[in-house]
Amino acid sequence: MSPITRTHNDHVDSARRRSARQLSRIQTTAYPLGARKEQAPEGQLTNQEPLEKVEFRIPLNTTDTNKTTTYVDHFYAESDLSPLDMFDSMRAAMNLPKTYEHLGWRLSTARRTDPPHRLLTSQDIKSAFKAARAEQLSGRQKKKVAIEVVNTQMPVLKGTTKQHASTTRSAGEQNHLPSTSQSFDDEAFRMSRKEGAASLQHVPTELISPIIHNHVHIPSAINDTWASESTNGVLSSQQRDSSMAPRPLKRTYALYLESDEDTGDEEPPQGINEVLANIHSRYPDMNLPQYVKTLKEHGIFYLPTATHFNSRFYVEKVGMSEGAAFTFHTFISKAHMKDGRAKARSKAKGKNRARASDNKENFHAH
Repeated sequence: MSPITRTHNDHVDSARRRSARQLSRIQTTAYPLGARKEQAPEGQLTNQEPLEKVEFRIPLNTTDTNKTTTYVDHFYAESDLSPLDMFDSMRAAMNLPKTYEHLGWRLSTARRTDPPHRLLTSQDIKSAFKAARAEQLSGRQKKKVAIEVVNTQMPVLKGTTKQHASTTRSAGEQNHLPSTSQSFDDEAFRMSRKEGAASLQHVPTELISPIIHNHVHIPSAINDTWASESTNGVLSSQQRDSSMAPRPLKRTYALYLESDEDTGDEEPPQGINEVLANIHSRYPDMNLPQYVKTLKEHGIFYLPTATHFNSRFYVEKVGMSEGAAFTFHTFISKAHMKDGRAKARSKAKGKNRARASDNKENFHAH
């Protein structure tokens, strides 16, 4: 090859490379400007690729309460049939008229409590396909997703209550199903709550305050003072006008207060000599009076004091045998309890006397 021919070929190759680089720059600039059609996103099917069919689960016997609802699987793709033909095929499988408009759909991966979407127009069919394909590609692995067709106006089953039947909406309201995922059952439940709240009646209540009478027993000394201030039971005009003038009290219960007068009638406690004599009369062989001097040396002169110590004290400090100490301690404990019950009965009698005298005063006052 001559040098002239080689130089000519080099110029041609250089021109071709320059034109290729310029074309690449033009294409790169044309994408953001919208001069060329954008490429399909990754993972999205193009017109040249075949569309995978989507499974539709169609329920049967949805209008017959005597038969169990079963499902049949139909497989459709967007390019197979028109939306109208798909609707006709579904209604024919469900044994429904062509004008039936109460259909919905939900994905098989959705929860059973999720409300169905409306399935009435061609746009609803496209939304169902789009949601199914997006759910299939979600996650790391491709999932098997089906579109479940739902009859949103199921007949009332046998045995259901009248209250549930009354909460269903009318046919005119059912014709306009919401396109959003709104629960028909939730709406019916809200309607039933409104109806139940309207049937309730407001009943006014009246609070009745309890009547409490506080009754105080007034000592006889005060009654004598009031009686001395009046002449023949009639108060003076100054005392009658005064707010501090005593007024008769209506009382049915008397308040009994312990005073020095009540304790003055009590008998003195038993002496230790009397206690030992009573025990000796029952158990002479123990000869308990021999411990009188030792007990008094320890300051034990009366029955309440003797009950303060246990049997071990009388064995170690007084010198009694264990049997004598046990018998002595048991006897004085019973005697002390007996004296306590006697004092309680005496106080009760004093209260009864005060109550009886108070009732007598009220009787004379009326």
